[in-house]
Amino acid sequence: MYFYFYDKFIQDQKYQAALNKMETRLIDLGINGRIEKLSIFKNAKELIEDSIKHGAQTIVAVGNDKTFATLVNIIAPFNVALGFIPFDPDSRFAQALGMPIGEEACSVISRRRYTTLDVGKIGTQYFLGSVRVIHNGTHLSMRCDRSYSIQSTNQMNEVRILNMGDIVGAPELELADAADGRLTIIVEPLIAKKLLPFGRASKKRESLFLAQHVDVQSTGDAVTLSVDGIATVNTPCTVEIIPQGIKVIVGPNRKLRHVNE
Repeated sequence: MYFYFYDKFIQDQKYQAALNKMETRLIDLGINGRIEKLSIFKNAKELIEDSIKHGAQTIVAVGNDKTFATLVNIIAPFNVALGFIPFDPDSRFAQALGMPIGEEACSVISRRRYTTLDVGKIGTQYFLGSVRVIHNGTHLSMRCDRSYSIQSTNQMNEVRILNMGDIVGAPELELADAADGRLTIIVEPLIAKKLLPFGRASKKRESLFLAQHVDVQSTGDAVTLSVDGIATVNTPCTVEIIPQGIKVIVGPNRKLRHVNE
């Protein structure tokens, strides 16, 4: 049984013709199912959990990267598959998963080609892409696998903890291994923009670490971490990996790295 979750923005009149074509294609392929639309009166978590309770085995996000990331967080604890029909031509998750835009994604959904990916968890929040540290100059410490620590004391350091990769809100698609059972931690120093011509920041050599479990702490003020662009968590917090934690539909032109299928 399929369940299609429409994000609020996709309900704008300008998308109606494209949605009509998509829904007709789903019927032609025999994979039409229950449709629910996000609104101020309907909670996404309640809608999706109710659909799973009533037998939905494939949950499909219809919208953009934030729609998809929101559904990852909701369905990760359940044994169901996640699909994606993107309506944003710049969607990074669509690029990574090999999903075409709009109506064309229906054929990929119908083929039911799944891959099992690791899923990250920070507090009660699940994520597929990454956690990005919003640094405020506070001393930051990351204890990895309870065996070694990474220290970041420079407010110009860019710190990212990747599962699939740096996707939502990133300037470019940066993929990591989403099936190796580990998080990729990147610490990248930057030179202050005011010290460079034309106000550009310059990236220096990055440091890369791998871990399954990361305890993040800060001295003084709390540091905020952005989770796939849909939620924030403050320090102290723990980021961990759940190996093979989510089943996702993928297309033939996916860009995932080293995925076990």
